[in-house]
Amino acid sequence: MKPFATSPAYYTPSGQLSHAGQRKWFAPAEIKRMLDNLAANSRLPGLGTAYGRMMLEEAISIAEFEACRRWDDLRASYLAALDASGLRSQLSALDARGGEAPDPGSELGEKIATRDRRVIAEYMAALRVIEAVGRVEHIDFRGVCESDNYATYSEKGNVRRCARALVAFWNISDIEKPKKRRS
Repeated sequence: MKPFATSPAYYTPSGQLSHAGQRKWFAPAEIKRMLDNLAANSRLPGLGTAYGRMMLEEAISIAEFEACRRWDDLRASYLAALDASGLRSQLSALDARGGEAPDPGSELGEKIATRDRRVIAEYMAALRVIEAVGRVEHIDFRGVCESDNYATYSEKGNVRRCARALVAFWNISDIEKPKKRRS
């Protein structure tokens, strides 16, 4: 019988080395391919982004991912409220009744103006929260969430700190609490 070089659990009864208990390592290119495939075939919005990749790598939690996704959506709504060029086509601003933008004095125009003011106020409040974390952190967070730049190891901590601040600001929890049943 062969002397055991490692634990006896790694050998089969016939004395051959067993690979059953050992961890299989994947090449970095294989990991990237699997993550890209998972992100492309997912129903979860935002999984194919840089912050989605960070969640898959467990660099940020699910709540921090949700904060990044909300920031991304809020920024898009903010730019639409400012009517930033290049974000929307001219067709999206047309009235459903037929071809021209709604009158600002009408009920629909007032509703749109109220929504835009609310979005701008919410964006500015969230912006103050991430700016309070720090200048470098703020820049790294916006680079990942807005420009879809992949974060380096040091930038991941900065993104995590800003995302945690937004989690606290928006009161996001990792796991939803189950609803109590009435008896």
